[in-house]
Amino acid sequence: MNYLRVTGQFDSLAQYSAFLDGKSHKQADIPLEKFLKDLGLEEYLEKFEAQNIDVTALMNFTCENLKALKLPVGVRNTLR
Repeated sequence: MNYLRVTGQFDSLAQYSAFLDGKSHKQADIPLEKFLKDLGLEEYLEKFEAQNIDVTALMNFTCENLKALKLPVGVRNTLR
């Protein structure tokens, strides 16, 4: 797993999700802003906030949901 324990960075949403498996804390414990910044996707924060999307909601997104937000293919792949 590429989770960096010192910095709290993840390479993808899937890695973040895998990290949370079996954890007792809620998925939304990490702010969306920090999560997107750790992925290098902070420029999309306003797009998610405008739709009231938090990390918990994002974790349940499908490719179709991400397409509906008109996100580029590279960003969608990072968030899968």
